Amino acid sequence: MDQVTLTNEIAPFPRGTDFFAAMGLPRRLIVDERALESTFHDLSRRFHPDRHATAGPKARIVSLENTALITKAYRTLRDPWERAAYLVDLESGGHADIASRPPTEMFEEILELQELTGDLRMALASGAPADGLRADVLRAAEPFRKAHSSLDARLADLFGKWDSVPNPREGAARAAVLTMLKELIGERRYLLRVIADIDSSLEGKPAPREV
Repeated sequence: MDQVTLTNEIAPFPRGTDFFAAMGLPRRLIVDERALESTFHDLSRRFHPDRHATAGPKARIVSLENTALITKAYRTLRDPWERAAYLVDLESGGHADIASRPPTEMFEEILELQELTGDLRMALASGAPADGLRADVLRAAEPFRKAHSSLDARLADLFGKWDSVPNPREGAARAAVLTMLKELIGERRYLLRVIADIDSSLEGKPAPREV
């Protein structure tokens, strides 16, 4: 991190510094989280505004900007899903556009669940008995909860695939992994929304708005 130390002043990170570079990491997805935390604390102490309170105006501004960058970098990179989404966006030039994506093999389950949650909401709103519908929704929800619980292992597998082809010259292999990462992240976003819809229907609340 020599580029951020200048005599009694501090220098800003170079323009366009990404989160990996800010934390002194290569663009790899398997991260030593303890080392990441240690680096964050070291940089936080170095750039903390209190340490530069008596410096000139430029140094104080740089202190704030550097602190904001490393804080955002740390919060993003310490979470595997946020890290993956960030890398996909970074490798896509900032235009990844990861859309919510339903698992294609669950088409029939999706239709059934949508019908059941709709019926449950109407029953609860009208005051009609709903114990049977609640049980049906809970049953129909199980495949979605199981699919969601399998996502972390699938992500870890893709982390290994990405890190095994770090050479930019292997463009086809890297592009294939990026595509799989986008699809998996999109699937997770869909499943999280479905699970939120399930939970809200059981409480008689309106369906969550899709963002």
